[in-house]
Amino acid sequence: LNESVPPGTVVVKVMASDSDIGDNAKITYFLSDSERKFAVDPETGVITTSEPLDCPHQNCPQISQAKPGGGCPKSCVFTVFARDHGSPRQDGRTYVTISLVDANDHDPVIKFRYFPSTAGFA
Repeated sequence: LNESVPPGTVVVKVMASDSDIGDNAKITYFLSDSERKFAVDPETGVITTSEPLDCPHQNCPQISQAKPGGGCPKSCVFTVFARDHGSPRQDGRTYVTISLVDANDHDPVIKFRYFPSTAGFA
């Protein structure tokens, strides 16, 4: 997913099932209260972005040595919960990892080399 997508962009849809019948089989989806970057539709399980994405590099022990586009991806990881409407209510969960593609929003870097006036040019 490109990290520059606008809020409201559909990311993925999760689906849960429950073998019960009636209201006991009805499922509601939710995210933890601390999740701010994504939202889930409680009835459909459709996950959308809710703010601009800026997620950390994952599995990268030496960030300073990572090269753009190298093996140190940025990704957002969060938990989606599914709760049935039975009594007592029961929850299931899954972990979602969204890998981000850099937005290519960095300024170019220009390096200057000094050539002394005695340098010969052809």
